[in-house]
Amino acid sequence: MPYLFMSITMIAMVATQIMLRKGMLQVGDLSSYPGLISFFLKAITKPYIIISIFTTIIAAGSWLIALSKAEVSKIYPFMGLTFALVALFSWPLLQENISGWRWLGIGLVCVGVAFVLRN
Repeated sequence: MPYLFMSITMIAMVATQIMLRKGMLQVGDLSSYPGLISFFLKAITKPYIIISIFTTIIAAGSWLIALSKAEVSKIYPFMGLTFALVALFSWPLLQENISGWRWLGIGLVCVGVAFVLRN
């Protein structure tokens, strides 16, 4: 049962990261620190940013449920798979270039998660 809530957490976390990036591509780069307040006001009005706030809340809620059902030392490493999923989805959805070295590193993280989940 904790794996269901961990999966919900992972899906929500991946969706959050993709939507935050899409929203920030609409906002643009922070040009100067005196413009920080207007930068954040502009950011929080973007639909992708607003939706990502809700997916973050969903992730937190499902993570709390997962933690109530399993040991954190056993289930937290599973969250490492979000690195792979964010890269996998950012490639087609955000047209991000994922180098071979980055894929290798992501693969090593996935292997590590598999070792942790074995016992």
